[in-house]
Amino acid sequence: MNIKTFLVFILCIIGCFTVYFWWHDHFRPAPKPITEVKYITQEKIRTVERIKTVKVQGPKEIVTIEKEKVVNKLELPDWVKTDAAKQVIATAQIQPYDGYTDTVAVLDVKTGESEIIAKQVPHTTFGFEKTKVIGVRAGAHINSDSNVEIYGQYNFFRVGKAHMAAYGELDTEGDAKIMLGIEYRW
Repeated sequence: MNIKTFLVFILCIIGCFTVYFWWHDHFRPAPKPITEVKYITQEKIRTVERIKTVKVQGPKEIVTIEKEKVVNKLELPDWVKTDAAKQVIATAQIQPYDGYTDTVAVLDVKTGESEIIAKQVPHTTFGFEKTKVIGVRAGAHINSDSNVEIYGQYNFFRVGKAHMAAYGELDTEGDAKIMLGIEYRW
């Protein structure tokens, strides 16, 4: 088997896996994106949904953040602002992470104070991605005039911190490239 046949075989296998997992993910309800510029409610952690809830004795008072000020400072939605029963008990800012972050609100029933704790869920060893990039870049070549390139990249598979991607570019001189790439990110 020559190298071209081997590469075509590998690309076919990767293509089949990509189509299968795209199809599988396409018909599964997608989680609500957090990239919006407005506050949205989040889904509960799936493993916790199966645990029953219990009632415990609570404090006489719960410590809240002054609602009028926090609603304006953080530009909270009207459904929080207008409902007197909804109080802000804790806030947190989560660092960007390309995986999931589990967050839990914790209430101290003795003091009435609340806090939010968070844990980044580690990636599995193998994963399918759907990261797309498109861009334009301009520059000068040593042996020719300036050049403009249009490029695109689709990351579709990950093993640990190694990411596989399909990459293509087209420049003003009419040269085009289509490549398969592997990169390591840390």
